Amino acid sequence: MILEDFAAPRPKAAPAPPPAAEPAAPPDRGFDEGYRQGWDDAAARIREDDLRIGIRAAARLETLAHTQRAAMALCLSQVEGVLAEVFDKVLPRAAERGFLPLVVEEAQAMMQDAEGRVLRISVAADAVAPLRAILDAAPSDGAAVKLIGDPALEPMQALLTGADQEREVDLTRLLDAMDAAFEGLRADNRKPDGSPDDE
Repeated sequence: MILEDFAAPRPKAAPAPPPAAEPAAPPDRGFDEGYRQGWDDAAARIREDDLRIGIRAAARLETLAHTQRAAMALCLSQVEGVLAEVFDKVLPRAAERGFLPLVVEEAQAMMQDAEGRVLRISVAADAVAPLRAILDAAPSDGAAVKLIGDPALEPMQALLTGADQEREVDLTRLLDAMDAAFEGLRADNRKPDGSPDDE
């Protein structure tokens, strides 16, 4: 009879094999397509919202432009008579009163650099005597100025010629430019929509 020896070490059992990895799940193509479709729909809605906002903004700006033109037309129509009085009477009188003093001021500035040389001032014939009186009364050497009556000049035009410089005083042209600008404003105000004339 053979007895088992329990004191002897038992042989180690072989380790169990690792569990087999589960196969990867196939990609969910339906999810990807749904995601892309949702993104495309959202982008389309954003574009539509931007388009609606742009249309509303353009309409609002056009309304504001019409409102502004209407307000300007109303304001101008209320003061047009006063402005016409200013441009037709007040400004010409102010220019007429200030013309000769302005010529004298320019002449004095040029005479400071004249170094004793004669300054020639050409004005309309009717302005020679009044200008001479102002120059004689001014604190400057009136003898260094030669006045010339030029029939080609308007009443509020003057040409000052020194040895090395020349200046022009032309309030007539200034008034004409201001009148033209005012008439253009009045013409624009008469248009129903403030749009420019068709060329």
